[in-house]
Amino acid sequence: MPYHKWTVQEEGRLQDAVKQFGLNWQAIHMYIFQNISPACLKNKYYSRIHNNNAFESVQSSSKCNELDSVQESILQQIRIIIQQGEQ
Repeated sequence: MPYHKWTVQEEGRLQDAVKQFGLNWQAIHMYIFQNISPACLKNKYYSRIHNNNAFESVQSSSKCNELDSVQESILQQIRIIIQQGEQ
């Protein structure tokens, strides 16, 4: 089978199909992507979609850590101002 160039819409359909059929690549092939082999579907899911979701989760976690750092910095500055006012 020749290389298949995936579109963003197809990637979305693959994600939806996995939600519907689970990791049953044969069913996804039969009902959604007749022109793409089950092995290609599985490879696409694990190489791009599944890993991107994990990457987005890590990015989101990283952003939370950055916000926590900013908040802590602001709190530290407020503590210094309060201490200076008490002196």
